[in-house]
Amino acid sequence: MKAYSHLKRKIRQRMEILEETLRELEELGALEGEAGRRWRTHLAGVGRSIEDFVLRVAVVGSVKSGKSTLINALVGSDLLRRGAGIVTSFVTRIRTSDRLGGWVEIKPWSQIIEELNDSARMLPDFEGDGNHEPVDIRRAEDRQGLRDRLRQVQNDRQQTRGHVEPGFFALKGYLDGYDLLGSSVGEGVNRLLFDPTSIRQHQRFVGTQGQEVYLRDMELQVPIPWLGENVEIAD
Repeated sequence: MKAYSHLKRKIRQRMEILEETLRELEELGALEGEAGRRWRTHLAGVGRSIEDFVLRVAVVGSVKSGKSTLINALVGSDLLRRGAGIVTSFVTRIRTSDRLGGWVEIKPWSQIIEELNDSARMLPDFEGDGNHEPVDIRRAEDRQGLRDRLRQVQNDRQQTRGHVEPGFFALKGYLDGYDLLGSSVGEGVNRLLFDPTSIRQHQRFVGTQGQEVYLRDMELQVPIPWLGENVEIAD
């Protein structure tokens, strides 16, 4: 953390030098107004970034390399779900806090319908284009139509030993998860809260793609005294 604070001080010093240089160039008429505004916009963005006092750490690695196991060891609890397959394909953010809790955000219907139709257009011979009504997973006939189309794509792949078409798994996830999470989707972003007694319920959202595709964001708040405040670990 000391090194991180030292780095931010060095960035602030360089920002002050750049701001002074900008003033001198403008006084000399060597910098046009629009160019000066762009520089100041960029500097303002850097300033906002270094005022964010959260230290973010990303834990990355290949499939089944033990990322979740490592984070569980750091947290001191078997909080993150582990498994034999690709269990964690949605990023879970763990923020140090003074109490155990968290939340998941469910995408709104507008975003789901847009993503679903974008994925469907990647399938061969898909008829949904600008001249057709968008596919809406809330309609039973549209869900059945997607199931039939995915079944055909899968059969074609098996017969030709080809690759799975882009968008196949996203569409399958939306169909598989509709009965589980469809009732939790609204016109706006829906945030579901966890407390110390329900915190482990977050695992049901990241265990299968049928739930994950409906998620917009997720954060768990966990007391980790030895790690300090304002630290975020992403799995």
